Amino acid sequence: MTDRVFDDQRQCPLCGQSDGFRFVTDGGTRFTAERVVFCPVCSLVMLNPRMSPQAVRGYYAGDDFSRDFRGADRPDADAMAYRDMRAERRWRLLSGLLPDRARCLEIGCGAGNFLAQLERGGHEALGIDASTGYARQAAELGRRAIAGWFPDDLPAAWNQFDAVLLFQVIEHVDEPVALLRAVRERLVPGGLLVLEYPDLEVALRRESLRTTYFQNSHLRDYRRFTMELVLCSAGFCPQRVIYEENSPPFDKNVLVIASADPTVQAPIRECGDYSCPDSEAFYRLLVEKLERSRHHRAELATHKNRWRLRERAMRLLRPLTRRHRAS
Repeated sequence: MTDRVFDDQRQCPLCGQSDGFRFVTDGGTRFTAERVVFCPVCSLVMLNPRMSPQAVRGYYAGDDFSRDFRGADRPDADAMAYRDMRAERRWRLLSGLLPDRARCLEIGCGAGNFLAQLERGGHEALGIDASTGYARQAAELGRRAIAGWFPDDLPAAWNQFDAVLLFQVIEHVDEPVALLRAVRERLVPGGLLVLEYPDLEVALRRESLRTTYFQNSHLRDYRRFTMELVLCSAGFCPQRVIYEENSPPFDKNVLVIASADPTVQAPIRECGDYSCPDSEAFYRLLVEKLERSRHHRAELATHKNRWRLRERAMRLLRPLTRRHRAS
């Protein structure tokens, strides 16, 4: 089990404001020392405190993440079937958007399900994943996949790509801008970034939002505004945004296709404004949806307690009823 070392953040990692964060919840999925807070300037939602960068690496490399959220170090047949379904859906959305016979890198490739789709589509694909067990599974199934951390463990022979793909990865990353800058350096001119993330703003379209939406492995939760800030800070220009029209939990997923912007030479923080115009309204909606979920759960618990009391009373009355009938 990885030693969980937690770091507190005094400044927003995206906009740099230090005027104080606003509380969201401390009751998400598998929480220990974490709580979720909101930046009132840029509207970034984040864990604070959150696992230190060193603890995060150990959490994935030691397969603690796989055991906590995937149920095992390696996927079983049911898990592989689910992952194949997700890979096929992503392929249907992206196959016509990738360059022909592209050289692709998938960061966070898991068991290699989407790598298989890329190879069948005529692309050359490499995968890298921080979870050791899943990366080994992909390699054993014939995929070109390595266990490690991008970009540190990327093979020297693989340093330029036509497309780099990250599915459900960016929310797990402590320094997303640094990661995407490293991606940009390894894209050929005209290369594409394909990024899928769970969008909190889209999730708020639901009637309510459970506190378990927040996970202790999700260091940041993004909405479109904050994701665009991250992309622009890393030198990317979004070209296309695809929303998944499906039922929960997939309804919150958003695919962004972006290209390197040659005109962006400096972080947007040095030349732009990080203030979100509807930050306060977004926070109020977030709190309202969480409170609605809490109220619903409280009502459900009350009904369950009443049912239990009724069942208990019926059990106690049955012997009296039998004696009454016998007499």
